[in-house]
Amino acid sequence: MKTRLLLILLLSHLISYGQSFEMFVDSTKLWSTLWWSGFPPPYWECTSYTWFHGDIVIGPYHYMEVYDETMCGYIREDSTNKVFYRYCPESDTLERLLYDFGAEAGDTLEIFPPAIYPDSLTFIVESIDSVWVCNRFMKIIQLTGDSGDTWIEGIGSIVYGVMMPGVFFVGVSNSFYCYIQNDTIKYSSSFTSPCEPCPTDTLCCYIPMGINEAEPENPHVTVIPNPVTSTSVLTIGGAAGKDFLIEIYSLTGEKIRTAAVKNRRLLINRTDFTPGLYIYRLYTREKPVISGKFVVE
Repeated sequence: MKTRLLLILLLSHLISYGQSFEMFVDSTKLWSTLWWSGFPPPYWECTSYTWFHGDIVIGPYHYMEVYDETMCGYIREDSTNKVFYRYCPESDTLERLLYDFGAEAGDTLEIFPPAIYPDSLTFIVESIDSVWVCNRFMKIIQLTGDSGDTWIEGIGSIVYGVMMPGVFFVGVSNSFYCYIQNDTIKYSSSFTSPCEPCPTDTLCCYIPMGINEAEPENPHVTVIPNPVTSTSVLTIGGAAGKDFLIEIYSLTGEKIRTAAVKNRRLLINRTDFTPGLYIYRLYTREKPVISGKFVVE
């Protein structure tokens, strides 16, 4: 009886796991990749972000745009959980396999990471398992071949970085840093366990952008419309009677703009920025109180 019950529980887990596959191509997701180098000196390190946005039809398929500081390609995911990537411009008629989250143990995969175009890598799926990520099981794929790698469904490579499965460089090192969805860190290589809050160090993988609705006395920010396509308005709510200073940064950490926010409103003009993702930090009396992001198209 105990054996039968165990088999029923195991079967029900496998069925529910198969029905709740996590899609990879999703505009609510953001990935951070860590880069560093120690030779030749001096040692340096930085992070970069990757995200998907928009919708474009090329031939018979719908794609999302891939951004890594600037728009750098197109990506789609089919019903078998294969992920395909194609380069800019639209005249590039070839799409290349980037991930196959539907792969099974023993499969051989030819993957085309953008960083080594036009070359490819050959992987052999060594094993399939599941991993607990923020209150749910997700499929984890172990690979061998030209270079080893580990993929998690919906997240991608947790060794080298989201757009670089199996790719490493000589002189400059790259690694997966963290995966964020809806402004919440869901998985990170830098923490002892997933879902922990971001530590207060100088190389934090991400500054949470959410609004704490439980504390209405704290300031909160809206940018409408976001993405910025012409002129958008940044509006500050809450924390009555305070003066604010705002700083806007590119993803490389370059400070683009510093401004006093008058009457709790700031105009963001498309012509003042190059396309990409920007991070803002709001200050009062030189103390940072909230951070956020906006996209310029």
